[in-house]
Amino acid sequence: NPDRPCGSGGKYPAGLEVRENKITGNIDWAVEVRDGRNARQTELDFTDNWWGTTDAINIAERIRDQSDDGGSAFVEFLPVWDSPPGENPSPTRTGPGGQTFWNGRIEQAQTWWPGDQTTLVGKTIFTAGLTIEAGTEVQAVDHALIVKGPLTATGTSDQPILFTAEDSTPEKGDWYGVVLDGTQ
Repeated sequence: NPDRPCGSGGKYPAGLEVRENKITGNIDWAVEVRDGRNARQTELDFTDNWWGTTDAINIAERIRDQSDDGGSAFVEFLPVWDSPPGENPSPTRTGPGGQTFWNGRIEQAQTWWPGDQTTLVGKTIFTAGLTIEAGTEVQAVDHALIVKGPLTATGTSDQPILFTAEDSTPEKGDWYGVVLDGTQ
């Protein structure tokens, strides 16, 4: 029954969780999602897996989902494991360069500070409060920062908040932007 809830709070349809695995060595896509019933409203739980790296940008390049094709479901893959199964892996959002990666539905209030190296990878939805402190840089790969809860982002003339693409030479269209969605 695809309407039966499972997983964390029932946010995923039944049978769409792939967790605590090793997902490496694939020829093309590590995960490819095709159209299905209510695909645009579906989120697939691929959190807490070892992908051969903690670099979320590299991982996202191996996932074909709604971030690539607006008609399919979305794969939430963060946090990832910091090492392979059997080596006492721990969930992490920290990449090899010290970045803090965000992806998927974030249901706990967060505060981002200058120096956090905040990077959004694919669709990122905040349903709880999000505070972005003055001087913070928020980089995005694809998609958007979607806020469905309280947002406080107040820069200053000396310390503006920079929203930009995760690219050495960002261009218009590299990412969608900030979306304020008052549905929750």
